[in-house]
Amino acid sequence: NDNLQGAPAFVRTDERIDFHWGNGSYKDGQPVDHFSARWTGYFVPPNEDDYKFYVSADDGVRLYIDNALVIDDWKKHGETLNTQVMHLQAGKPHDIRLEYFEDTGTATARFGVAASTRPIGEATKALAANADVVVLCVGFDPNTEGEANDRTFRLPAGQDNFIEQIANVNKNVTVVLTAGGNVDM
Repeated sequence: NDNLQGAPAFVRTDERIDFHWGNGSYKDGQPVDHFSARWTGYFVPPNEDDYKFYVSADDGVRLYIDNALVIDDWKKHGETLNTQVMHLQAGKPHDIRLEYFEDTGTATARFGVAASTRPIGEATKALAANADVVVLCVGFDPNTEGEANDRTFRLPAGQDNFIEQIANVNKNVTVVLTAGGNVDM
């Protein structure tokens, strides 16, 4: 059913949550519409940092971190990207629960998490520092932007930080932005 009630029709362990079932089902022989899913697990940050949690879904989604509702988009809609940023300490496990429902039509559920700051490597710094001009290509791809997909106005995680790090070693930076709409950077 599409409201997380009753015994699960199917139980498994997923390595990642990156499903685009289209007009299909989560499993052969199961319904293509009016179903729901719940994933549970843990996230252990390797470093203290601001972490961005991403959920992209076609129809409803809720994300809980340590039992606190941090993304609540529990309604019918086309694929929509929702994000939440949290400052987390290194090594402390956090309970993650993602709930999803499919009404009708296309079915998609995706989840990810990324640190906001990731230092660039020494080889990349040296290459950028010695270049006459650095051309950085950043922005969105078909997984983060498309027709009937809402997204935030911010660049995907880490891209602002990447631009800053390169600009700190070479002031001659050209940024090529791939986006179908406005971007705040």
